[in-house]
Amino acid sequence: MPDGTGRPMKPPPMTGSTMATPILPKLPRFHLIAVTVFVTGMIGPAPSPPAAAQSPCSTPLTDPQTDRLPRDNPSAAALAKALGPGFSVYRTDHFAIASNVDRQLTLAAGRTLEQTARCVRAFLAAHHLSIARIDHPWQAVFAGKWTDLASLPACAGPRTPGQTGFFDPASQRSYFVTTASLSHPSETATAQLARQANLLTVAHEAAHQVLAALNPRLSANAPHWLAEGFACMFELPCPTGSDFRIADNPWRAADALADAASQPADAGHPTLNALVSKRWPELLASGAAESQLYARSWSLVYYLHTRRRDPFTQYLRAIEAMDTPHYARRQADLFRSHLGPPDDKMARSVIRLLRQDP
Repeated sequence: MPDGTGRPMKPPPMTGSTMATPILPKLPRFHLIAVTVFVTGMIGPAPSPPAAAQSPCSTPLTDPQTDRLPRDNPSAAALAKALGPGFSVYRTDHFAIASNVDRQLTLAAGRTLEQTARCVRAFLAAHHLSIARIDHPWQAVFAGKWTDLASLPACAGPRTPGQTGFFDPASQRSYFVTTASLSHPSETATAQLARQANLLTVAHEAAHQVLAALNPRLSANAPHWLAEGFACMFELPCPTGSDFRIADNPWRAADALADAASQPADAGHPTLNALVSKRWPELLASGAAESQLYARSWSLVYYLHTRRRDPFTQYLRAIEAMDTPHYARRQADLFRSHLGPPDDKMARSVIRLLRQDP
């Protein structure tokens, strides 16, 4: 999602200092083994294509399948016209996907898009928030390189180094670039991690896209920390069941704990109050790294949803009911009136949750 400076977000920090920090074994609840099982299931061999006799618009993704749209489908026609030759257009239950990359990767991305849509809808329902009726598929575009999308206004500008995707509110499309392949039998662990980072980015940006469609007012009014923390929650698929729960995110947790450990022992936790009170560009200008801001945002949303569910619901409903976005002091006042001060006590509660301390 673009920040206040107009820059799209960077992909989740799957490489670099986060992955090199040996902090994951210290997180009792965030088991790396469980994540490895998820990765294997998510990016393993894709299911066989549907039989030729099946209608290309009738097979649901829950098979899971991704099917090519017929030529006369309006969404397919709009995407094909915008992108030009070289792109195939597919459908899932809720998305029209244009892609010029490996079909197996498109299948995996389609499953990720649908899982994210299910989880976002479940989150809104769990917090008794409005859910709009959707009468057209959402659009996502996958390309092998950014220059393949140079003809599109949303993709014409310079890209942040390492950026692999973003959601464009103006066109209501998500755009992704990847060179990963899901079908190479001798893929290295490094390539697998790179591919998983692509899928995490797909889920993150799809969360922005689905929220903007299902609850436009909450999406437009949410402060930046809430919007990004929300999207970070859905980078891994939520568990199924009657009671909505969000998935543990070991990478964001590792970043959040490392961030907390880097604060001076006698300085308290001013970062939480600043996160709630200041705009994102101000925080970046003050020296905060984007990875820190994403981790802080995710950890606060994770804490509020997990431990403060009822007041968090009231806070979300208050944001949804506002006619204009709340920023700076007004934004912080709304937070305090529903959730209390974002002070040291709240910061310690967040850290205890991440560490699973009693």
